[in-house]
This record gives sequence, structure tokens and C-alpha cells, in this order.
Amino acid sequence: MILVFPTVELNDWIDEQGGVPEAAEKLGESKRAVASWYYAERAPGLKSAVNIVRKSEHRVDFNGIYWPIARKLLGLEKLEK
Repeated sequence: MILVFPTVELNDWIDEQGGVPEAAEKLGESKRAVASWYYAERAPGLKSAVNIVRKSEHRVDFNGIYWPIARKLLGLEKLEK
């Protein structure tokens, strides 16, 4: 049996954790690093991305990490659910 879990974008997961400081603590990353991802100022490196996937218990996947940043760079708006 294959289990499929719904995924969320990184910012949604950060919000679920209570914000940047709480997410940074859970991830073992600096608040500044997490804030830079949250505001799409820069993308997490591969090690940090793998850490995000693991610490989020796979709720955030690579698409949830990198697509929001790519969307901003491309000038696309987030579609409302």
C-alpha cells in the first residue's frame, strides 16, 4: 500500500508552526535564513531543503519549497484555493 499525504507550501507550514521564529527553532536554522525563504529573498540549499522535508514529516516537498520562489521570480500570482 502506498500512502499519499497532502503537501503544503513552505510558507503555509511556517505559518502553521506559529511563524518564522518557531519554524526556525524546529528546523534548527537561523531566524534570518527562514525569514529569507519566507519572503522569497533566497532559496534554501539542498541540505536545508532535505531538512525541511524531514522536519515537516514530508508535508512540505521540494515543489512546496521551490515553486513559491520560482513563482515570485516569474511574476506569477499565487492561485487561491
